[in-house]
Amino acid sequence: MYEPRWYRRNMGERFTSFTYRFRETDIWIAFDIFSKTSIDEVRSFVDSKCRVLWKAFEDYFLIAPEFEHAIVPLNVPLTSPEFIRKLSDCSFITGVGPMAGIAGAFAEEIAIACKNEFGFKEIIIENGGDNYIDVSSDIHVQLFAGDHPLSNKIKLIIEAQDSPIGLCASSGKFGHSKSFGKADLVSVACKNTILADQYATAFANKIINSADINSVLKEASSIPDIVHIAVFVDEKFGIQGKLKVSS
Repeated sequence: MYEPRWYRRNMGERFTSFTYRFRETDIWIAFDIFSKTSIDEVRSFVDSKCRVLWKAFEDYFLIAPEFEHAIVPLNVPLTSPEFIRKLSDCSFITGVGPMAGIAGAFAEEIAIACKNEFGFKEIIIENGGDNYIDVSSDIHVQLFAGDHPLSNKIKLIIEAQDSPIGLCASSGKFGHSKSFGKADLVSVACKNTILADQYATAFANKIINSADINSVLKEASSIPDIVHIAVFVDEKFGIQGKLKVSS
């Protein structure tokens, strides 16, 4: 079932942007507006890259169907595709199933491929709330948290020196991501977008009510890979990390 990504209207005024959909993939691609590359060229390249990634997953699921639905870390053979190995390796760091990082992985893989192909100075790919951000000047990103009173009222400042970076989210109340918790939103930023996506899932799973905010922030503070974490639940809010905030 298609879920409108209306929040994309609030992003990317300084970029050339478009949306792309294939199967369950629904991504927003934004690149520097001064690039001479046409949207059609980028769309064709993204389509080719996305289909290759999908084919790799479909082929792998045929020989290892357990990988698709695992909710715990899962080892894979060294002969597995690099993309699969990255998801597996990160799952043992974050403690969740490897596919919890799939949206972030797609965003990062496609963004890096586009930058290498077209030489973009800036590129952002958003995949259902999971973002790969590579910018040459600061950008503000609103945190959408559904019906929470602070939804869209908190903005993270992604400075050029902090990018490229993955900024990913998980919710127990809306969206496509599977969560065992009750958070309105948990957002996590890491340099590795797969880690950001999987950690967002891992911490969202631990949030049942606002009493869990402090323990989650404390645990996250001990993890060097986590640059930022924000938690929205029960009209309460907690945030920590290196990224600056504006409202």
